[in-house]
Amino acid sequence: FDTACGLNTSKNIWSFCQNCAFLMTELGTTHNASQITFIGNAILHACDEFVSSDKMELLRPMSVERECFKRVMVIESILSAIEVNRDLEGDTMMQQVATITDSITTKILENLFSVTEASLYHEAQSKISQGSRKSQFMIAKTCAFQKAYSELSGSLLAILLRKNLPWKNKQLLIFARDRIIVGSLTRSLDIRSAIEVEARRFDLYTRKFLSTYTISSRVVEKMNDDFRIALLRRSSELLVHDAASFSCQENTALLYSLVTAASQVNGHELNLFISTTSGRLTISPKEMLKEASVQVDSSEKLINAIDFHLMFQEENNRFHAVEKNQLASLRDWAL
Repeated sequence: FDTACGLNTSKNIWSFCQNCAFLMTELGTTHNASQITFIGNAILHACDEFVSSDKMELLRPMSVERECFKRVMVIESILSAIEVNRDLEGDTMMQQVATITDSITTKILENLFSVTEASLYHEAQSKISQGSRKSQFMIAKTCAFQKAYSELSGSLLAILLRKNLPWKNKQLLIFARDRIIVGSLTRSLDIRSAIEVEARRFDLYTRKFLSTYTISSRVVEKMNDDFRIALLRRSSELLVHDAASFSCQENTALLYSLVTAASQVNGHELNLFISTTSGRLTISPKEMLKEASVQVDSSEKLINAIDFHLMFQEENNRFHAVEKNQLASLRDWAL
């Protein structure tokens, strides 16, 4: 995650991932380890899409948005492969999966904190330099990365929850979902402070750029707002998780928090929430795709790319029947 801005390093990361994936497929075939094979194939498929996918054309080459989108593609591909093959693998594989989900969540939380700290640092430097041109440029650059990373983090957390994969640390799931996501949607917490308070409990590395500085409420509020809007755009995925939890008699408060968040926005974001939520709760997935394709008209290219990527994944979802029944129960309860 930290290398999303380092373009040369990012290129090396994807080459490394591709080479590792080749080794995983060969090792899996040689030792008859199917779980290694399908994860390796998932990574290779995502890396191939870097070149062949039309969605990549939505994003400017050599940009932080493009690098964030690649991360969404790779991680979503791995999680989807695990989801499809979960019934074919034993408990040992699911224990390894639980470690993966915990690791992804931990890194998201750590980097949400780190990105906010970077913004606070450049804000402080701007005051010290009395608003020099260089400091203003760095503030603008950091704000752009913060917005992109908020979209990346919100999307990945929503995808993780939607897959309903096992977690090694159930308390980490509860913290990420019930504190960070629900709290962000209802505007009842500051993400940075919440992560800092729980850092020791979940062994989170909270990197600070300065030992002492005045916390800028403007920077913190922007981070909270960016992340909240990113989550609101992923209401479809969050509703699927909420419906699955509801079927297990577990109240996650996601539906309530989504409605609360929607009541505090207007314009395009509100229209998108209404169309996505009503589409998910009332009509078939294919019809929902048609509806969503009409509504996606935002100028935010990273958001558009993730929207279209998740739409295409929806068409291949083999769990539609189960999800539809769970969503129907959630809808009836809500009504």
